[in-house]
Amino acid sequence: MVLRFFVNKDGTYLGSYDDAGDDMPEAFAGAIEVSAKPRPPTAPRFFVDADGRYLGSFDGLDEEIPADMVGGVEVSTGPLDARQIWADGAWQPVVPEVSFLPVTRRQLRLTLVREGITLASVEALIDALPEGLEKEEAKIEWADAQEFNRNHPTLLLIAHALNLSPARVNEMWLKAMEA
Repeated sequence: MVLRFFVNKDGTYLGSYDDAGDDMPEAFAGAIEVSAKPRPPTAPRFFVDADGRYLGSFDGLDEEIPADMVGGVEVSTGPLDARQIWADGAWQPVVPEVSFLPVTRRQLRLTLVREGITLASVEALIDALPEGLEKEEAKIEWADAQEFNRNHPTLLLIAHALNLSPARVNEMWLKAMEA
């Protein structure tokens, strides 16, 4: 007894039969005999880790899932960009990381003025600080620093005094980087 498998010219599996005594079924006339039962077609499957990071896709049977995807969570689609994170049932857009480069004194002051914050008002804020080391350092930094970093203590102090939110400071910093 030998089990024989048949596909049509398009590769679609037609079936099999045991040639132990029966004649080949007429449905297989003109079909192509193959050595093994073809694997049924499968759709791509997409996997993420527990944090929603994309692990990859796979279009085989469960027992053939690659080891790096075995512990993964199957999701409905693949991402448009492998940096996306699966959360709340969908791929979340990639949020580019922003690097806040240092800005020069000129860039900082131009941006403040362009945003409606006068240099005199900044100096008045510094002058209004309580006497002590923090005030003296702020005066020196404001007057003498040639370059500022986004998290510079004097700038954080001024931003707080001006009631500027971190998001607003970030927005202004990006403008300063291009000033």
